[in-house]
Amino acid sequence: MRALPSDTLPCHARPGPVLSGPVLSGPVLSGLVLSGLLLAGCFESGGTDPAPAAPSPPEQPAEPATATTDAPAPPGAAPAAPAPSSGATGLPDVTQGLVKGQCDNGPGNEGADSHFAGSLRFSGDAVTGDERWILFTNPKWAARGGKDCEIVWSIQGSKTPAPPTCGACSYGVQFKATPDLSRSTCPEEMMLGRKAPTGETVGGEAVPFEQSYGVQVTGDKARVVFAKSGKHLGEGYASDSALVWVSDHQCKWF
Repeated sequence: MRALPSDTLPCHARPGPVLSGPVLSGPVLSGLVLSGLLLAGCFESGGTDPAPAAPSPPEQPAEPATATTDAPAPPGAAPAAPAPSSGATGLPDVTQGLVKGQCDNGPGNEGADSHFAGSLRFSGDAVTGDERWILFTNPKWAARGGKDCEIVWSIQGSKTPAPPTCGACSYGVQFKATPDLSRSTCPEEMMLGRKAPTGETVGGEAVPFEQSYGVQVTGDKARVVFAKSGKHLGEGYASDSALVWVSDHQCKWF
């Protein structure tokens, strides 16, 4: 949450997934790495268009402030073979076996493997679930106190007709995403931002956002795109009552 194309998402949700993993500890957060990112206004980011407005998958809104590069990723975001069930949806767990260790070398130093993942449940036209920005720290970030982490958003919305930007889509979803800090594990300063010398708050990835996706269903497989632009967001699985997806792998640099 992407990152992917950016249509109207928060920092992390901009084209090109945002960091969704490592966690920094006290002294480190206030060090050069975080200071630079926060002053820039965002960490760079997967569940508005390219990068979702708050860490929603990329289409995640705006273009990331930090550098993002695509590292070799598996042929598809969805597992080739059925993965363990995610439980709540009864569908395969698309977060199992996510690509990591592909962001150890530049163009940045401290960084992380980044993925956005969504899990939605349907009851009639009502949509509930969550979106996660998952980050796996690289060795250089880990050496500065970084740890794998994720930011979670609770989703509430509704099913809609397929967006005009996706002729092959089966339906669409539009929703509001609210950060769930109780389930998020990234550093507080990364999620909520920090006070600048001027007194204003800078940075902060855990912010509410609104987003719309188009969903193409073929059998039990699903492809998700940003409704506004039609840009690819991720792949996963679908049933009559649920949808799970994960974005392509990307590197996020601090």
